[in-house]
Amino acid sequence: MVEVEVAVEVEVEVEVEVEVEVEVEVGSGSKSFSCIRMVRMGMWRVDVDGEPGILHLKLSGALTLTEMKAFVEAHNRAIDGYQGQDYRVWVDISDLSPLRPEVADVFEEAKRHSNEQPNFRGSAVLASGATVAMQHRRTSLSGGVMATELISGDPAALRAHLRTIHRRSP
Repeated sequence: MVEVEVAVEVEVEVEVEVEVEVEVEVGSGSKSFSCIRMVRMGMWRVDVDGEPGILHLKLSGALTLTEMKAFVEAHNRAIDGYQGQDYRVWVDISDLSPLRPEVADVFEEAKRHSNEQPNFRGSAVLASGATVAMQHRRTSLSGGVMATELISGDPAALRAHLRTIHRRSP
């Protein structure tokens, strides 16, 4: 009998159709109208196997509080799995929607966990939207990782940053 280990990675993007009906009173009558909007649900991925010493993270869509908590748990487990070996972090938030304040606070916990690790060397964040980039910068400052982090829309600059950054232990 031969045992085979298989790793499966699944990404699912879900769009939900949301219909909102509004009734407005105008003078003696009222008018109603509806609006249909497609809303992309949140998705996240934590990958420790893609590139040695680089923790790859991807967050996209509109993450809920529950989804962010699950992400932070997976993120922290992945970091603890390095068991003292140096690591850097590549984060792709280029398709992430702005986070609600309570969701951003939970995201900050992941950054704080990295900052507490003596083997954390730095991070590179691929961001395309100004609002999400500013929100990420704010949580990186309060989470303690901003001194070794580059937030940019330029993947080449981010790769160069990861090759050269080497934070000293906290």
